[in-house]
Amino acid sequence: MEQIFFGVFYNVLAILMILIAIIPVFIYFKYGREPKITYQGIYEHEPPTKESPAFVNALYKGNVGSVDMNAFKATILNLVNKKIY
Repeated sequence: MEQIFFGVFYNVLAILMILIAIIPVFIYFKYGREPKITYQGIYEHEPPTKESPAFVNALYKGNVGSVDMNAFKATILNLVNKKIY
């Protein structure tokens, strides 16, 4: 009786090990890859204008003509990008 139990137990354990090895592969193919896109846009990492971030923030964000904390952060990052700060 004990021999039958261990035989079934090892068979179930082998099946579980195979599933543990195969399931991540299926998850990768379903969710892990980047979707294929057909968009062939221009290089879009550069700012669209030569204006300062504070000027653009004053034009488009919240109250026109005033700057907020986001303009300050963007200006600091712009100075770091230009290797001034």
